[in-house]
Amino acid sequence: MSLHSDLPIYRAAETLVDQTITIMSQVPKTTRATMGPLMLDRASKLGLLIRRANMAQGTIRADRIDDLLESLDVLIFQFRSLARARVIAITHHARAIETLDSIGAQAGGWKNGSVSSALSDTGATQAATSPVQSELRL
Repeated sequence: MSLHSDLPIYRAAETLVDQTITIMSQVPKTTRATMGPLMLDRASKLGLLIRRANMAQGTIRADRIDDLLESLDVLIFQFRSLARARVIAITHHARAIETLDSIGAQAGGWKNGSVSSALSDTGATQAATSPVQSELRL
C-alpha cells in the first residue's frame, strides 16, 4: 500500500482544491459567501476520503470509495449550478468538471479493482460467476 499522497487520484484532488479556490475568488461576493465555503470544504474532504479508502481493505474500501464518489457527484452538481447561473466562466467550469471526471474515473477503477480483489480473496468469485455450478452442488 502506498501513501495516499503519492496516488494520482490524490494529486487530482489537490488540483481540484486549487481550482475551487481560484473559481470562488472570482464569483460575486454573495455567491462566494454561500457556496464558497461549502464547495471548498467538500473539495478539501476528498483528500481525507482518498486517505480513508487507501487505508481500508476489501468491501470496506469499496464503501469508502462510494463515499468519495458521492462527494464528487455533489461537487459536479454545484459546479453545474454555478455555470447554469452564469456565475462562473465556462472555461473554469470545464476545467473543474474535467478534474472531477478524472477523479471519478480513477475512483471507479479503484473500486472495481478492490471489489474483484475482495471477491477473489474470499473465494466468492466462483459463486458469483457461475450460479449454475452452485446449484449443481446442491
